[in-house]
Amino acid sequence: MNYVIYDKETTRYLRVLRRRNWEDAIYRSLSAVKAAYKRHMKAHPEDMGKYGMASLEWFTENIEKTVTVKSLMNGAEIRQPINTPRCCDPSTELYWSM
Repeated sequence: MNYVIYDKETTRYLRVLRRRNWEDAIYRSLSAVKAAYKRHMKAHPEDMGKYGMASLEWFTENIEKTVTVKSLMNGAEIRQPINTPRCCDPSTELYWSM
């Protein structure tokens, strides 16, 4: 089971710097997500109470917000999760050029 750290207001994943790359804060165990949350709060005390932790399955089913975007190809409106990567988003040119 995977766990995620997310912004309580926007439901976007927390982005963390790992090996010089920005990645979503998704972890494989409960202890790993708790440790990462604690490290982030120690480094950024102003974020106290802004972020939450949840299992990825629970988050995607019950918490994550959706947005409506327009497809670049035909203009149709599509509802998708807010954390959809750009390469999977039909409203971006990157999606249609891959």
